[in-house]
Amino acid sequence: MRAFRFRLDAVWLFTLLASSFFAYSIAKEFWLGAIAVVGGTAVALIGMSRPLLLTMAWLIGMPTVFVFGNEILASVPILNVDRALYLVVAGFFLARLIFRPSSVQRPSAAEKAMVLYLAIILLSWITTLDDKPFRELKEDIVLLLEAFFMPYTAFVLARNVDWTPALVKTCLFALLFVAAYQVMAGFAQYLFDLYIFHPQRFTLQHTDRLTGSFVNSLPYGILMSIFFFLILFLYLYSKDQLLKIGLMALAVAVLLCIVLSKGRGAWLGLMVGCAYVFLYCPRIRPVLGPATVVACLGGPLLLPFVVDLSELSSRLTDAAPIFNRVALYATSFEMIKDRPWFGFGFGMDTFNNYKSLYYASWAGVPAQYAAVVFVPHNEFLRIMVLMGIPGLLAYLLLLWTLYRPLAVAVKRFADSDTFTADLAVFLIAGFLVVLVNMMFLDMMGVPPVLITSMFLYGMGIRLAELRAEAEGSRKQPNEDAPLVGVRPDHRPGVRPT
Repeated sequence: MRAFRFRLDAVWLFTLLASSFFAYSIAKEFWLGAIAVVGGTAVALIGMSRPLLLTMAWLIGMPTVFVFGNEILASVPILNVDRALYLVVAGFFLARLIFRPSSVQRPSAAEKAMVLYLAIILLSWITTLDDKPFRELKEDIVLLLEAFFMPYTAFVLARNVDWTPALVKTCLFALLFVAAYQVMAGFAQYLFDLYIFHPQRFTLQHTDRLTGSFVNSLPYGILMSIFFFLILFLYLYSKDQLLKIGLMALAVAVLLCIVLSKGRGAWLGLMVGCAYVFLYCPRIRPVLGPATVVACLGGPLLLPFVVDLSELSSRLTDAAPIFNRVALYATSFEMIKDRPWFGFGFGMDTFNNYKSLYYASWAGVPAQYAAVVFVPHNEFLRIMVLMGIPGLLAYLLLLWTLYRPLAVAVKRFADSDTFTADLAVFLIAGFLVVLVNMMFLDMMGVPPVLITSMFLYGMGIRLAELRAEAEGSRKQPNEDAPLVGVRPDHRPGVRPT
């Protein structure tokens, strides 16, 4: 009762403050303030009545239209549209945890692993705070927020939704707006040299590749690979023929964007994911098998009409990125050898600040190749450099606790619930894409990929939990029903009359 009274008073207080500020804004013709009150009220109402809708708006807007809002807020320290809406979404969940704790799921193994990993990160970061300038502190805070707190919150939010197959399909179709937007942004770059969709305050790193709304083509290719598998899953569970044709057209467009992103890690991850799907989802084989054959045979004939093969060939034979990684890996290993247990301390610039003392070379590759790159381009090596062996072990544990429930769902529901099993298969395919690219990229630096992936993993794991609970309840006997073959008046230990 006390919690309810506090919540009621909070609602009245919010209403009083909002209406007062709205009236003041109208009286002073401060139209921006009036719009802010109306928008804030709408967000509050949605957050209280439809929290999943607010979460989906955050996930969809972050890699798409929020880019333009972030440009407007570029002068505001730390805060942008992505982070502001995240604080709102997380705030509503925190309120739910406070006022209705029984409605929140108990932490899973994955969430416990997240807490452990975050604890190690924060302890490591605290050891570096004494001599850091404000600029580095600000970058560290942004990295902590976007690479860890936001993705892990997305997982928790997804795991606290009572998913059904219909709701899963609805949310996945909504997420396809991101794929369609990125296709549009990519082809606008490729066909019309239109570069308005990425953050203008940052220099475009790959002008000869498709980047969509990113400044780097690698996260673009990874995110599109994840969406490729979501499209295949929705195609498998869609009955309308016109819709299936549209999904297949979108899949082809996404695949072409992945090719034009020219990310070799994305290509490799996509192939590994497709192999996994082909092995563990027999229902997609009649589509994926012939499509692969057609792509292999027809691709060389059709690609010259849409792709400059000379540019594609030069990308395939470009050895400079490989040399960069060889020198970076050698340097990282030297740093790890010097501080194997606790690393150099968590921070955005830690590797770049210390690497000059440990330049090394492998296979005759000059160490100078490591001088121009600020990160090791390998997630596992970067974790070891920053936090040592404890950090790496905690991260591997987290990856295992994400993969394991999905792998169990694939086997457990293969015959009884193909929707849940197949969703787990396609999510693991996306997981493999991310895992492969961790070997060549610092995944901490691509928050949209992490946040989208973690939300999808939470969705798949929670759906599997719900289906397992449903199966368990069906197997339990009803104690109120009479036993078959036993007289109603017969009770154990009592002689019937």
